Formats: sequence, structure tokens, C-alpha cells
Amino acid sequence: MIIDGHTHILPSNFRLEEKKLGKDSTFKELFSSTKAKTITGEELIQSMDLHNIRKSIVLGYGWNNIEVAKISNNYNLKQSKLFPERIIPFCSINPNWGNKAMQELERCLREGARGIGELHPTNQFLDLKNKKILEPMMTLARSEKIPVTIHGSEPVGHKYPGKGKSSPKELFDFIELFPDNIIILAHWGGGLLFYELMKEVKKISENVFYDTATTSFLYEPKIFKIANELVGSKKIIFGTDHPLLSPERILNEMQEEQRAGKVVMDEILSRLLSPDTVETLDRTRSERFSMQPFDIFFFKDDHFISKCSKSLSLNISDIVIYTPCL
Repeated sequence: MIIDGHTHILPSNFRLEEKKLGKDSTFKELFSSTKAKTITGEELIQSMDLHNIRKSIVLGYGWNNIEVAKISNNYNLKQSKLFPERIIPFCSINPNWGNKAMQELERCLREGARGIGELHPTNQFLDLKNKKILEPMMTLARSEKIPVTIHGSEPVGHKYPGKGKSSPKELFDFIELFPDNIIILAHWGGGLLFYELMKEVKKISENVFYDTATTSFLYEPKIFKIANELVGSKKIIFGTDHPLLSPERILNEMQEEQRAGKVVMDEILSRLLSPDTVETLDRTRSERFSMQPFDIFFFKDDHFISKCSKSLSLNISDIVIYTPCL
């Protein structure tokens, strides 16, 4: 099945609610234009059905106003209850809120959140080297075995609202502080994955994963092949950043790579887009598993589990998220 590891939803009345609660600086940067698109949970489900996506992780936007964050978090949690087999909610907090941030995170986890994010260091004025501020959140994330998704920014190239300045250097400083946490770096980590050619970076980044959100805006399609060669597909999470980018566009680019003969994609895409992939996997078990052209990330009862956890023994039926091995 396909799981989109990076999407965003908001209630239809969110712009009105946000005005009542005071301007959130993140919201102002991302949605000051009336052309900026938001979608509801129902609209996300419609898009998922159209593109044969079984589940989606829904993230927050890196809010600064805690009341705005609560509206967003509550909506994500509500939609996950309305569509429990389709939507996986993450919780958006700002560690700078101190105890209030932890109270909100603990509340969200009690109500079904399965991860933290998306953190946006620039918009949230978050110092990624300030261990004192970050430690409570990261300690709870480790104990709950949940991932933290953080925005990555390329120091050069495409400019867009919300790009920020969380460069590979800043992200690596963060990873060094918390090497035992499961960390998902959005947007290919702003290019940090290229530095995994360095032994020191590769070692520290063992629990780091990279999502493909907004790939079409940032890189040529050959990024998939290059990334697989650099870090292996087991560290790549398929993500779109929908509604900013449609799943159709990134899947089309993958197909273009196949037509150009640069990546062997026929079998990958046919299985990736097949709604009965999981059922087929379960029937054929280890024989089919050994032939998979994609690698696996684990969610057990919708909780993210690092492949680095040696104490876990997982069956094929526990595997619910697949990313293409390109």
C-alpha cells in the first residue's frame, strides 16, 4: 500500500478561528495569500482514494500560537477518529512553550496522536542546539517510541513561503543531541542526506529518515535514484506535502524516470499503486517478502517503530508502510 508520510489538513473555518485567536506568524507566512490552498480531512480522503493511497500522516504547520495549535491538533485527532483506517495524526507543539507544550503533547498522545510535528525551527524561533528546551519533548518521544518530524531547508535553490533556515548544519546539530530518537527530516532534510557520504554523519544519523515532501519543487526526479544509492530506501519515506503538492505529480515524475530508463520502476509502481498489496503480502509471506522492490517502515498499532530496535520481532502482518526502493 502507499502511505503518504507528509500531509496537512485544516478545518474549513480555520481562517476565521485563527483571526479570533490572534495572528499566528506561521499561518501569516504560509496563508497570507488567498490563493494558498488548505484542505479538510474529507478532501484529503477524496484525494487519497483518487491516488490509491491507503493512509496519510497529517502534520501540524509549526504553530507559534498555542491556541491555534490546539485547534489544528484537535481537528487532526477528530479526523483520525472519523477515518481511523486512513488518517494517522501527529501533534504540533512549540518546545518554547515550556510546560504548556508538554501538557499539550501529553494530551494529544492520550487522544491518539502517533508522532510529533511538523516542527519548523525558523518560524517557531526554535534553537536546535538548546538541549534544555528540547529535552522534555525528545525524552517523551523516545519513551513512547514516536517519531519527530522536523522541517528541513536547503541553503540554496528554490525559494518558497515557509522555507526557513533550518539548514543541514542546524539539523545535524539537533541529531547529535538526540541520536537515539527517531527523527524524520522533511524535504530530504534540506540536503542533509548528501552528507551521509561522510562516515561521521552516517553513524550519527542511524535513526534518521528522510521524507520526499515537495520533491517536485526542489529536485530533478533522479533524486530518488541518487538518494537510494546514498542512504538506501529503508531511510526514505514517501511524502507529498499535500495540498501544497499533489500526489499525482510526484508519482508522474517517478514514472518519467522509468520511461527514461534511469530507474526500473514498472514493478515498483504496479505494486505501489495496487490496493491489494498488503493482502497479497500476507498470503505469500516470506517468499514475497524477499522479493519486494521496496523497503519498509514499521507502524505497529499505528505507532512508528524504528528498524534499529533490536528487541522487536515483527511479522509481515505488522508492516503497513512501504516506500519505493528506487
